[in-house]
Amino acid sequence: MTLWLARLLLGIAAAVAAYLFISALKAGSIVGCGSEGGCNEVLQSRWSKWWYVPVAGPACAAYGAMICLTFLSSTRWQRTAMAALGCAILGTASWFVFLQIIVLHHFCPYCIAAHLCGAGAALLLLRKWIRAPREGFILGIVALLVLILGQIYLRTSTVTWDTSGGPDFQIVRGEHPEILFYKGKVRLDLHQVPILGSPDAPHLVVLLFDVNCPHCRNLHSQLEAVRARNGGKLAIVALPMPLDSTCNQEIPAAGMKRRNPCRLARLALAVWRANPGKFAGFVDYLFDPYLEPGADVAEGHAADMVGAAELAKALKDPWVDQQLKTDIQLYASNAKYSRNWMMPQMMMGKTFMRGTPDYAELDRKMDAYLKE
Repeated sequence: MTLWLARLLLGIAAAVAAYLFISALKAGSIVGCGSEGGCNEVLQSRWSKWWYVPVAGPACAAYGAMICLTFLSSTRWQRTAMAALGCAILGTASWFVFLQIIVLHHFCPYCIAAHLCGAGAALLLLRKWIRAPREGFILGIVALLVLILGQIYLRTSTVTWDTSGGPDFQIVRGEHPEILFYKGKVRLDLHQVPILGSPDAPHLVVLLFDVNCPHCRNLHSQLEAVRARNGGKLAIVALPMPLDSTCNQEIPAAGMKRRNPCRLARLALAVWRANPGKFAGFVDYLFDPYLEPGADVAEGHAADMVGAAELAKALKDPWVDQQLKTDIQLYASNAKYSRNWMMPQMMMGKTFMRGTPDYAELDRKMDAYLKE
């Protein structure tokens, strides 16, 4: 009975890991995760991979191998392999739960389920083979150390670059400059959208962001550094795009609503509408990792920046809701094109980026774009 229970738990763990691995290879969304929240914060983090390999792949292989071992006769090599796999599975389960609690502060239900099932099965089987050869446990510990050290020192990029020109980014200059996407289905009037820099800058980047998204926060600071370094050559069209089903029908109800992203997005747009010169400072304030202000506090700060009467007037302006609708429409078009909900999203020329590059990678891409 114990053996069949262990096989059942390993089967569940292997199935979940296989699903996560296939989804990672396809860069697809996870059922029930929403596009923002614990699931995606974990699965899009650098800790979801060992070098460039999604960790769910080796995990699935380990669970499958352990199932196979339970059907073999009890020989020395079988007991050694069982001890190695069981020790490694217990260790990795502890490692990834530690990361979610201490480092990421987010939880992936799929991952937790796989870890619990795998660890439970490993405990049942190790109890049966507790007198396995010592080298089996040593091999398991070595495998665990290789995983941990590899994740710490083999840093990987959590970004997807698409250079096929998918969103069909086009800049139309002239008396009424605008940016067109998807053959004109989505349009941004450069004199009517939040922009960091001048709409007449020779190079433009369009950024979709959500203030709750840590990846968006990282990219925001990186892009601001690039823009400051390049003076008037670069401008960033910064579009608030809340990952919240309250105002965004593209987001499942399961999406996290921490800090009320819909209200914060409207506030950011209202600040730009009331006083474009204050927009950059307000966005910096929203992204401040030490403050992370809620909607009520942020509204008070916005009123201090642009004036209470001007903010109230801007919040009632139909433009705010219309621009928010346009931002969501662009996000929906991108998600339909790429079948991926990852944020932030950045478009420049024929390049469509999702996720957060490291500084060196972003610098290379931006330098290439600014030379076009």
